[in-house]
Amino acid sequence: MASALMHHPAMITRATRTTVVAIVTGFAVLVIGMVIVRDGTVPAPERRVFEAVNGLPQALYSAVWPFQQLGALVVGPVVAIVAVVMHRHRLAIAALVVTMLKLAAERGVK
Repeated sequence: MASALMHHPAMITRATRTTVVAIVTGFAVLVIGMVIVRDGTVPAPERRVFEAVNGLPQALYSAVWPFQQLGALVVGPVVAIVAVVMHRHRLAIAALVVTMLKLAAERGVK
């Protein structure tokens, strides 16, 4: 019954609209950010926040590091497991692929 509802034209239209809104919103945020830094400088308030965060004691790095690893290594596979349980196999594959691509891109940057 639930799968039949997901293929109903109204559900597809709603999902498509939501996806389009998400894409347009993300693109708008990207463009706004590009416009803000178009001359190669970062606004003073953003620079102050950056310097404040980077000026924190080095001892905090040890406390934050496990959470960074959690986000980088654990969240993608957990999403994939939940997706498989929910029979959303394409989402599961996408979560794993994105996690692997992210790790590969990080190695390329370093």
